[in-house]
Amino acid sequence: MRKSYHILYINVPWHVMETFERVIREVKREKEIQFQISKAYTLGQALSFMDDGSIDLVFLDVFIFPATDWEGLSRNTLVKKLHERPPRIGVVIFSSYTDHFHIRYMFKNLHPMGFVIKKEMCYKEMTTALYRLIDNTPYYSRTVVGYLTEQGANTYLLDEENHLLLYLLSRFYTMKMITKKMTLSLSALEKRKRRLKDLFGVEKSSELIKRAKEEGFI
Repeated sequence: MRKSYHILYINVPWHVMETFERVIREVKREKEIQFQISKAYTLGQALSFMDDGSIDLVFLDVFIFPATDWEGLSRNTLVKKLHERPPRIGVVIFSSYTDHFHIRYMFKNLHPMGFVIKKEMCYKEMTTALYRLIDNTPYYSRTVVGYLTEQGANTYLLDEENHLLLYLLSRFYTMKMITKKMTLSLSALEKRKRRLKDLFGVEKSSELIKRAKEEGFI
């Protein structure tokens, strides 16, 4: 876990920033992590910050911007820039949209590390989200998880190694036994397992296997 993060808010509503900054103060106090906050209110400002090279986490609602703004810049330019970002930069989306088309568009084009539906946002949820994000673990709110666990909707999020992990767990292999079958450390496997639980919206390993079978993945 790093000791400093540079967060970029791109046109994030004031009430979201206010809630999140309360969360940041708590995390700073408990984890002794420093946060630098930058804010962009136009596409030009957002693109300039992205070119800066120091951003670690980006928070935005991309559809707040018009398709083309007063500077003549295209919203798709920002989407493309975020899509091509270095792997170390995490994107967190706040959205009022709950339709499947919108959620699918975001995952296809932005590969978000976090995705929060605004009506599901509260202080507790945002605290959980930030702790997950600084631990390099994705966080998705309830509606998004529900979408991802629908039949076939999350296939592209389950790579070959995740499929193999699910299969071996379903065959009653222990995590220690699985390290001998896969070229991953025990800690890496545990992190994958935790992410799979988040993705399927369950807490127990038995529930994970049951849900994966119901969705047709194993």
